[in-house]
Formats: sequence, structure tokens, C-alpha cells
Amino acid sequence: MRGRLIKRGVIMRKMIYIIIVLSLTFFTACSSPKLPADLPEINDQENTNIKVSDLIPFKENVKLIYEGYGNEFASQEVFFEYIDENMAQLKIINPGTNSIRILQKTSDQIKEVYYEGEFYHIEDMRSVKPIKDIIAIKEPVEVGNSWMVENSYKREITGVGVEIETPYDSFNAVEVTTTLDGGAKSINYYVEGIGLVATIYSANDGTQVKTLLSDITNGPMERDIVVFYPEDSQQFDTVFVNHKLLFNTNDSLESVFENIFKYPVKDGLIALISEDTVINSIRFERNTWRVEIDFSKELIPGWNVGSSLEAELLKSIVNTLGDFFDTDSVYITIDGKPYESGHIALKEGEEFIVNYNGIKEY
Repeated sequence: MRGRLIKRGVIMRKMIYIIIVLSLTFFTACSSPKLPADLPEINDQENTNIKVSDLIPFKENVKLIYEGYGNEFASQEVFFEYIDENMAQLKIINPGTNSIRILQKTSDQIKEVYYEGEFYHIEDMRSVKPIKDIIAIKEPVEVGNSWMVENSYKREITGVGVEIETPYDSFNAVEVTTTLDGGAKSINYYVEGIGLVATIYSANDGTQVKTLLSDITNGPMERDIVVFYPEDSQQFDTVFVNHKLLFNTNDSLESVFENIFKYPVKDGLIALISEDTVINSIRFERNTWRVEIDFSKELIPGWNVGSSLEAELLKSIVNTLGDFFDTDSVYITIDGKPYESGHIALKEGEEFIVNYNGIKEY
């Protein structure tokens, strides 16, 4: 299926990682598709009243789209998957990979505390242990304020009210310059109420890679997924359907999959759970690399089916979750206890295995 068809080349991953590390890019969003007319211009080099929370605002259901120049992986799409008052998880999509970043906001700075590449599923990672401590920007927002990142590179506010042209609009921005090895530089441009509008990386040989804001859209993130259902026929054969998942900022994965399981995305397919069945939790266990899903007690009586259809319903649930999280193993419990029905009983810790054999597209 889709998760098994993706080929991730080692060379491509290395190139993407180098670009990400050198540019040290942070992405933000706004709640309207154009710069608000009443937004104050940043044009005073002595202005020290700018707040970092305004330069990197955490906003929901907004996608920032960037055009890239100088490298095939420089274009980006950025969406806030999860936000709260102090933390934000960003999904960053470029032509080579998907990744996530977690930003943490304090009273006077915003920093990156977590990064993970090759991250194609959706999962709230805000509670994971921080593995980074990279300050994106800190107060006072004034020229000359500087700090070190990754214990190696100097990052400094080098301009306030700097004019920057992007395909989306022209801005007066706060310019933050990171000096890298051998004199290479990565420059980020932030605008109040918008966030990051441009990143320009200049290599030692004078070549440049640019990531420039080109559009801002409002609405949920769209993600292509594969879902499985038994056909409403005498054979109950399981089939797969390519589906476009719409994910709003801070959506519950449990609610998202409940809706998919209860209401087939096409006619002629059988719902995977009854309307009174609840998904208590969905958890991706990284130590065992398996999905763990817990249903309410209404699952089995809600089915009230024979062993053949029960097997196909289970296969559909397992395959849908396995493909979404790119794993072969799914552990199903009912109110915390191992799956058990009148036809099938699993032991503690025993899991179902993804099985695509003989499954065709609907």
C-alpha cells in the first residue's frame, strides 16, 4: 500500500538534512490570507517594544506556502498541527520529506525543542522529552542582540524594519542572521502578525538558496490516506479506498478515525464500528513500533456479526491504522483488556498483523 510504496533514498535524506541544519529555519502562521491593513510597520531601528510572540505567532488552521529558489528542496508548506499557549508543533512538507518541529514560547524568547524527520503520520509530540535548545529569536528585539545556537553559531538581530520582497507581498521585517562555518550565513525575516516570510542561505562560494513566502491559505491540512472496508456483498471482501483526510489544528485523532470508521467514505461499503462505539485512545508505541487502539465495550455487540465478517472488519481496522502509521503491528484492546469476542480471543500483548494480500482498490 502507500506506506510500503514510498522509497526514501539515503542521498535525498542527507541533502534534506543538510539544508535543514544550515538554514535553521522556523515557520509560523497568521489567521488571515493577507497582511492586515492596520498592522503597524516595523520601521524604527530603536524600537524595543516588539514582542517575539508577535513575530512567531501560534495560529490555527493556516498554511504558509513558500517558493524555493536555488535548491529543489527549498520550497515548503507549513501547518500548525497542535498548539497551546506555550507550545506549537509544526508539520513541514517539502518535495523530499515531511518533518515536524516543536517550538516553545517563554516570556522573552521562542526556541526549537524538538525535531524529527521522515514524519509522515499525524501524532501529538508536544509531551516528548526535548532534544534541542535552539533559540529562534529573543528579546529585546533590537539590532545587536545576539546569542549562540547549537554551541557553535552566532545568531544576531541585524536589522529592524528591513525591506524584503517575497512573491506574496513586500514587508518591513526583523532580520535575524546566523553566521555558519566559513562565513556562510542563513538570514531569517520575521514580520509581526505573520511570522517567517523569508529565509536566505548564502554559501561560502556566493551561491544562494531562498525560501520565500508565496501564499497563505486558511482551512484544515489535507492529507492523502488509504482506508479499508469490507464490501457490502455476500463475500464481504476487504477493499481499499484512497481518501483525502482533512485535519484541523488540535483535532483529536480518536475523533478523526471514529468518523472514518463509522461512516464509510464511499457507498457500498460496511462501517467498521457502530455509531455507539467510542475510540478511547490511539497511541503509537515507538519502542515496539506498533499502534495501540482501545475501543469502548460497545465494539463487539455493535457488530453482532459472524466470524467471516468480523475477520474482515478487524482486517480493515488493522490495515487502515497500519498504513497510516507505517507499521505492520496493531494492538487492539476493549476498555483496556485484550481483544476478545465469541470468535477470536487474543492474549495480553498479542497483536494483529497488517495483511494486504488479495486486497484490491474499490
